[in-house]
Amino acid sequence: MPTSHSESSITTLLRKRYAAPEWAFLSQVRNQTGYDRHIRYLDGLAMNLYPSRGMELHGFEIKTSRSDWLSELRKPGKAEATVCYCDRFWVVTPKDLIKPGELPPTWGWLTAGEDSLHIAVAAPALTPTALDRGFIASVLRNFDDSWVPATEVKARIEARLTEVRKEHENQDNLTLESLQQKLMEKEALIVKFRQETGLRIDDWRFRDLAAAIRLVMDDKDRQSLLERKKEFLQQAKYEHQRLETEVKSLEKAGEVLKMEGSTQQC
Repeated sequence: MPTSHSESSITTLLRKRYAAPEWAFLSQVRNQTGYDRHIRYLDGLAMNLYPSRGMELHGFEIKTSRSDWLSELRKPGKAEATVCYCDRFWVVTPKDLIKPGELPPTWGWLTAGEDSLHIAVAAPALTPTALDRGFIASVLRNFDDSWVPATEVKARIEARLTEVRKEHENQDNLTLESLQQKLMEKEALIVKFRQETGLRIDDWRFRDLAAAIRLVMDDKDRQSLLERKKEFLQQAKYEHQRLETEVKSLEKAGEVLKMEGSTQQC
């Protein structure tokens, strides 16, 4: 299944592939500053910083949909305003977006996987135009807009560390206050116990006292059970007496009816 990508996610992969210290990478670089109606953009620009590797300048055009790519093909001269400065130029897309025979012969093709870019077609070496002041000014403005001094980065990190330490300190203080409150409540209970019983919890006899308390509580439970059993027995006796009375009444009623029947026969 093809991996779904946006221009932002592909830019992230370009930054990963063309990373410091070997490369300097900028996104959305214009061919010049100002407000000329012929302004064109490179989606990405990377320069190799190692003299031993040629210090090449690579340009990138990102396409995430088939329709966007076909629109690019219909305007072949559009990219030339920026491609002309590059030693190599790449189109970067999700996998399988470009069909065979569609790629311009002077372009390379990078495809975006899940977490990296892969070379589908190597970009050939170009003969770049010398950088003019308009393009240099645009690159410097882009760099200035995105650059954060190392001293400022360090200051931000230290400020955040101070905030985190303060947050932990506040949380520790809250925890300590909660523990102190619980300790005070326990101490109050101990004082109350001593006042009402005259005993100290650290008294050596307290272990025997605890056992005695358990026996008393167990005895209370037994006494409570015994009382319930006695009540049940008393209720059972009452029901037994009531049933005996009813049986005797029924027997007498039967005898009376029998006697009345004998009289009527006479």
